[in-house]
Amino acid sequence: MGQPRSERGLGIALVISAAIAWSTAPFFTRLLPFDPWTILFWRGLFAGSLISVFLVVMQGRAGLWQLVVPGKGGLLVASLSAVGMVSFIPALQMTKVMNVAVLIATQPFVAAALAWLWLGEAAT
Repeated sequence: MGQPRSERGLGIALVISAAIAWSTAPFFTRLLPFDPWTILFWRGLFAGSLISVFLVVMQGRAGLWQLVVPGKGGLLVASLSAVGMVSFIPALQMTKVMNVAVLIATQPFVAAALAWLWLGEAAT
């Protein structure tokens, strides 16, 4: 029926942590005195390294194999993520944070609409 109380609490804590981390990204990005490509390079390097470490810790060497052979779904996710980051960082530096925040706020609604259109999955 429902999730155990400890899993629900952990889920809520993780969502709150993610919201705090994402909401501070524009602030810290605007503080950096670097061009967008430098920020993207270092962000990608650190993110890729941490994801690799996380995969090894969670799944052992088999997790790294998923990075080497991601499959069609993995390539789609990686491509969309790359386009998002290449758009996000320059947008923060070239326009007001408010404009970027409004676009980011639409993401859950766009995801729900795509899930409904492509997968027939209705939001509860």
